[in-house]
Amino acid sequence: MTESQPTFNEGSVVFLKIAERSYKGIVQSFDSWRHLTLRLTKLDNSLVYKGTGEKVTITCINDEGIAFTGETSLMKKNLPTLVLHYPDNMEGKSIRKHDRIKVSVWTSIRDGKLGVKPEEAPILGDGTLVDLSPGGACVLTEIKGFNIGQGFVLDFQLNDDSSQVQLPCLVRNSRPGPYNCIYYGVEFISLPEGFRDQLEAFLAHPVS
Repeated sequence: MTESQPTFNEGSVVFLKIAERSYKGIVQSFDSWRHLTLRLTKLDNSLVYKGTGEKVTITCINDEGIAFTGETSLMKKNLPTLVLHYPDNMEGKSIRKHDRIKVSVWTSIRDGKLGVKPEEAPILGDGTLVDLSPGGACVLTEIKGFNIGQGFVLDFQLNDDSSQVQLPCLVRNSRPGPYNCIYYGVEFISLPEGFRDQLEAFLAHPVS
């Protein structure tokens, strides 16, 4: 078990269960401890008949890989928009396979279009890896506009003794960062042969 409450952000993805049916929504706005406004990505006819007070189970996953789940209820709806009572007493559980280690590693960010070799993809800008694991990373960058499920390539060097590596990844979450930047939590699609051993050795004694 971990911390007892999540932090919602505009644009965050949440997962709902209403009368045993599952839905996905995007946070539009919120007023802490009062209400939470969501826009559903898909609808079905059963929602037409759901009214005020309908029980809702809500789950959100933060950028630390913690899945928070709790119970709330419907305040009002204007499909595809739902307004829920702000959930409380949500319990969190880590869903990550690997612990993230805090680092500070500069990286180029390349385009992730299919059919283009990662090392030949155009450079879109740069950023800083702020945590890292064999499964993924969190990158802080000025580049905006990547949505959940979209991909790009991280091009970086762990230290002076390591070779440059290009890692294709998928965006799993995002949130505002300092200085008008944004944090992207990403999952690596694959690791080059031999790189995992280098990465694990680096993470045992990270340079930050």
